[in-house]
Amino acid sequence: MTMDYANLAEEIAATVLRDRLNEATGLGLEFERREGGTYADFNGDLRGVDAPTGRKAAVIVQEGESDNKHLIRLLHNAADKDASVLVWVVGAVNRMHPSTMEWLSANLKEGVAVRFVAFSREAGFTPVTAKNWRKLNRGGRR
Repeated sequence: MTMDYANLAEEIAATVLRDRLNEATGLGLEFERREGGTYADFNGDLRGVDAPTGRKAAVIVQEGESDNKHLIRLLHNAADKDASVLVWVVGAVNRMHPSTMEWLSANLKEGVAVRFVAFSREAGFTPVTAKNWRKLNRGGRR
């Protein structure tokens, strides 16, 4: 069964899932609604702010396995919003993305936070690293 990522994005923004995402990322995200109750230009995208720091946040919520299209969308939305907090939530992790996200985190200018998390209804949000992504995928996230 696949998850509807547009509905998940809405749920994250409006429910306790936001608090659980914040716990997993170490952030204090608050989301902004746009006119008509939609987020950004794509389903699954959230605009917000990291409340403790006041930094703008770009968040992508992706159904299924991470892919380059959504990685580029995250970077584009961060640039478009002048965001310095980037969060990518995925249902499963493609093997190339953990090291890419770790590289971004280590090499973007100081003050830019990059978070990569996997989500399942059973396990909630789990930070993704180059060391744990295989275990996350075996845990039924695909």
